Amino acid sequence: MGIACVLAARWALTASGGFLSTDQANFMVATLLMIAVPAFVFSGYAALKLLRLARDSKLSLMAMLLPPDSE
Repeated sequence: MGIACVLAARWALTASGGFLSTDQANFMVATLLMIAVPAFVFSGYAALKLLRLARDSKLSLMAMLLPPDSE
């Protein structure tokens, strides 16, 4: 998702005409990539931890994510 947003931002920056110079657009895209890549890695790490927790607790992911039934 983050990589797609960076690509969309790159397209928008190049299509904006003369608003930003090429160097400024490249700097913005590089900055967005520095944010997107660690976020992608962390989301993968969190997903693996969640799957491991679901396997260890013998619960489904939906059972872990939904609040308990209040009776």
